[in-house]
Amino acid sequence: MIPEDALINKLAEQVVLQNTSTDEDITFAALNLMKLIEQHHQFGGERKKFLVLQVINKVTEHVADDVKKFIQNDIPFLIDIFVSLDKKQLRIKGSKIIKTLKKCCISNHAS
Repeated sequence: MIPEDALINKLAEQVVLQNTSTDEDITFAALNLMKLIEQHHQFGGERKKFLVLQVINKVTEHVADDVKKFIQNDIPFLIDIFVSLDKKQLRIKGSKIIKTLKKCCISNHAS
């Protein structure tokens, strides 16, 4: 079993951010990290979420404050939504989810 710090560093090396100043890029990075971390069965759901957030924070250390606010306020919520969708606890039509996520992220990010 790999220690958490080493895992965070290894995952951070695998994260490819095209433009760390965009919410979309960070959201896609979080999704990709969720896929990578899913392979580590020794961690429960909350620990996996924590690891995703730790890696995102590590690879975005030098971003603007508004991006850090998005990461802190919205990414945990989005992770929960993605997990619920994956477990089929939520069912939303494709076009509606995009509108919902944009509305949520734009309204939370603008505050």
